[in-house]
Amino acid sequence: MKVTVDGVALETNTSGHLFFFYDEDRDMLIAKPTNRVRPADLLEAYLDGPDDPRLTGLPPDVESLSVDLGDNELLTLNLTFRDSLRSFAVDHPDSVRRVLEGLIATFNTGFPEVGGVLLDFEGHDALGLGQCPNLLNTVQPMPELLNDERLLSRYVEA
Repeated sequence: MKVTVDGVALETNTSGHLFFFYDEDRDMLIAKPTNRVRPADLLEAYLDGPDDPRLTGLPPDVESLSVDLGDNELLTLNLTFRDSLRSFAVDHPDSVRRVLEGLIATFNTGFPEVGGVLLDFEGHDALGLGQCPNLLNTVQPMPELLNDERLLSRYVEA
């Protein structure tokens, strides 16, 4: 994947991948480089959370149960479901959706062998009070756009 700004290619992180964490103040996903190259290692590092306090990831007590890349290019991420995740979903439904989108994008954009990501939080079909049912236990293909350009333009003008 090549990242460009106004048609000029940016240097990419060739030693690892990118995490996509949520910046709630600007309502957008922010890419952060990592030197992790295996899906299981990348997930463990993602679950450690962002090093920037302005960015949001999953609650710190959410853990990886397993990471499985099947022959069908489906990467299944099995994660624990914790009360903190439920509370996050209830208190910040839009934020939890964007965090999950960032988690999905982290794996869909970083590995050419991954055709889709399936998130499984111990079999739960929804988080909180029904948040994000279309992101759980359903194959998520690579997103066409990580950030809607309409959201980006409001910060360029400010």
